[in-house]
Amino acid sequence: MIFYHVLAHIDFFQNNAYFRHTWEYDLTGKALADKRLIARLRSEHGRWVDYVIEFGRAIDNLVGLLRGARPVSSERTPRSPSGSTTTLTSSSRRPRS
Repeated sequence: MIFYHVLAHIDFFQNNAYFRHTWEYDLTGKALADKRLIARLRSEHGRWVDYVIEFGRAIDNLVGLLRGARPVSSERTPRSPSGSTTTLTSSSRRPRS
């Protein structure tokens, strides 16, 4: 089923003017070769191949995730909507209902 999903993506890219540069690529042949390679590896090594593929996909999702993150300061001061800093004391908190 996944292979047919891949074929649908290939069809989209090879029939879309924005991806004209991919029209000469043999993406279907490459996908079929990859499918056969995975099937051969599964027959030789069993279900471990699926675990390795999923692990690789998980790592791929994390690469660069935190690249643009900024460090969080441990000393944060709450700000009011006007932008001024405020201090929260026990008398300024609302009573619980």
